[in-house]
Amino acid sequence: MSEEPRADLVQACDELVMSYRRTRGAVTGAVPLLTRGGGAPLHWVLVDGRAAGRWSYRRHARGVPTHVVIAPLRDWTPAERAAVGTAVAAFGRLVGSDVAWEVAESWGGP
Repeated sequence: MSEEPRADLVQACDELVMSYRRTRGAVTGAVPLLTRGGGAPLHWVLVDGRAAGRWSYRRHARGVPTHVVIAPLRDWTPAERAAVGTAVAAFGRLVGSDVAWEVAESWGGP
């Protein structure tokens, strides 16, 4: 019996990807931590503890997140995609909003 994958939406400054320089590659592999222009770090999608995508969110006029955009770093299995959906739903509960989400073909987030 195999376990279902676990997905987590990790903020850009999470210690898992920012603090441990010597072991960061165990999570992120060869993927750069920074935005296209070398600016701020990006939010990460982790699947079973490994970088599987980047994510951003959009807010409505009151500042509450309402929409998550995810750019996968690789193809996901249907079970991994479902796990990411579960993680987005958990984010929605955290911020007190029904959060929609979409998968982008390439990174175009803020």
